[in-house]
Parts: sequence; structure tokens; C-alpha cells
Amino acid sequence: MFGNKEAHTGDNGVAVVGDGNEIKIVNSVPITNRSFLYDVCCIIADTNIEETAEYSISSNSEWSAKMRYNKIKKYAALFNLHSYSYGDVEEILENFEKRTTLIRHIKGIYVGFLIEQEELSKDKILDLVFVELLRIVIECNVTSGNLLTEEQKSETIYQVMFYAFTKCQLLEPIPESEREHYAY
Repeated sequence: MFGNKEAHTGDNGVAVVGDGNEIKIVNSVPITNRSFLYDVCCIIADTNIEETAEYSISSNSEWSAKMRYNKIKKYAALFNLHSYSYGDVEEILENFEKRTTLIRHIKGIYVGFLIEQEELSKDKILDLVFVELLRIVIECNVTSGNLLTEEQKSETIYQVMFYAFTKCQLLEPIPESEREHYAY
């Protein structure tokens, strides 16, 4: 007995290791990292998303204006590249029970980098967000039986970031006083 717990060799991944009177209980069952982001990325990767121009950034003046206001170039191009999937991603996330928690977590990562790295451009801040989200997905991917390919990881993260952008959770909104200046 150790700390009011009994352990037997082979009990649910617990091994008993000892020398004389001392024993050490070693839990060999891996602790998995779970992430709603990883779950959503797996769902998106498994969905047959067809390319459509219906959600093109160029047809949404509010999205375009917000990108101009935040002076993003790289992510404007990346979001435009991934905008075709917006309808499917929105449907997936509308049915995802923890959508609000996931999107709030992404916004929290963004705000943290925005405050810590305020001298950086918004494209660089979004790069940091992407790298952090990729790190989360990679950690979950290692411990999961459902492995995402490198391409699926990047593709789905950009799609989720674009969704978060459209819900005003990434980048700064245009102040009311400046909206007319950024409108077409």
C-alpha cells in the first residue's frame, strides 16, 4: 500500500517498482492533451468542402475594409485563399458545442500577443497566433490516434482563423469615426 492506495502490477497501466521497503508507483498511461481546436480541425479535415466563390473577401466590403484598416497583406491573401470554406466551417462550428470557448481562446491568444508584441505589424501578430495554434494541434496530434497531415493542420488552422476574423475576434474593428474612410 502506498498513500492509502493499493497497486498491483499491470493494474490499468500502473506498474509497481520497488527496492526493499520503498516503492514507487509509475503511471504508464499517457496523459493526452485535448484541445477543442484539434477536434474542430479533425472535423474540418474530414469534411468534403467544395471550393466556392460565394464567400469571397472581395464581395464583402466590411471584411476588406477591416483588412485595410489593420494593414494586413499576408493574412489578407491567406484569408482570401481560405474564404471558399467559410460556409462549411461556419456550419461545423455552429454545431460544435464548445464553439464559444474555442473562439474566445483564439481571441485570448491574439490579445496576449497584441499586448506583448505591440510593436509588431498585425501580420506578424497573426503569424504568432498561427504558430501557437499549430503548436496546440501538433501536441494533440502526437497523442491522438487520428493523425492530421501537415497540409491538413495548416489548412484547417487558417480556416478557423478566418472564421474567427469574420466574427470580429481577430484584428481590431474599425472605429465608428473612421469607417467611412475605409469603405469603398
